[in-house]
This record gives sequence, structure tokens and C-alpha cells, in this order.
Amino acid sequence: MTGSALELQNQALSTSLAILARKLGVIVAAVQRMRSGAVPTDHTLLRRANHICQQLPAVDSPAFDSTFRRDLADAVTASFLGAVTKTSSALGEVGELYSLLFNEKARSRDMDGGGTPGDMF
Repeated sequence: MTGSALELQNQALSTSLAILARKLGVIVAAVQRMRSGAVPTDHTLLRRANHICQQLPAVDSPAFDSTFRRDLADAVTASFLGAVTKTSSALGEVGELYSLLFNEKARSRDMDGGGTPGDMF
């Protein structure tokens, strides 16, 4: 079963964020070990870690939370509406097939010249 494009994009984003979190966890652990004196301080590594941190956006703010929640709600609503539209289309096709089937049976019954109006089968 294939997912929608939105589901595939969300899965890819989720995987990317999990990888990023894991890599940042390694950096944080290394810095904490340097601070505690468990390993010698490596200034080159600290400069590289600082450079990486400077590239990451600071997103711990109420404005971000509000925007993120609104965008998430919009995405969920769009996904829901897409599912409703797809289901509605499928039900329309089922209705058309049902009509064709019973109109075909009624025509064949009328051509045979027999049966009562309520006698479909």
C-alpha cells in the first residue's frame, strides 16, 4: 500500500530529524565529557561543534510554537480533506457500478418479459 505524497514527505523529514538528533547527541556528549575532564579539551572539535550549532535555527520560542502548531493543524486538515475526497470519489464509483448493475438486471428482466417489479434476483 502506498502512502500519499504528504505522508512520504513527513516520513523523510522524521527520519532526517532523528538522524540529526542522534548526531547532535554525540556532539553534546563529547562536550560534556570535555567539561567534566573525562577527556582532554579539543579546541578544534569545539570550534567545529560551534560552527555546526551556529547553522541550526533557534526555535525555542512562543512565536515558533504558535506557527508550528498552526502549520501542523493545516497539514493535518489538508491530509484529512484529501482522504475525505478520495473516499467520496470511491463511493461515487461504487454508486455508479451499483446503478449500472441493477439497471442491467432490470433491462434483461424486461427483455425476458417476466418477473415482478420487486423481483430483482
